[in-house]
Amino acid sequence: MFADIPPRHLPDRGFEHTIELEPRVQTIITTPYKHPKAYMDEIEHAIKELLVLGHIRPSSNSFAASVVLVKKKDGNLRICID
Repeated sequence: MFADIPPRHLPDRGFEHTIELEPRVQTIITTPYKHPKAYMDEIEHAIKELLVLGHIRPSSNSFAASVVLVKKKDGNLRICID
């Protein structure tokens, strides 16, 4: 359905987006989703691949993004990042 996305580096937009917190406000700490070892290995592999391709870059903010794996009808896993 979709063509493969070619490897590329993210474009330079001339500024770095940051999330500035109000004074004396702390980030919310939550427990991450628990995944079986096979799922964790798949998540790590997908993240490394996306970093190498240049589709994502490491975050410098103090918030985390939720990551879950969902099993598709054909049995493969789909990574979902919030």
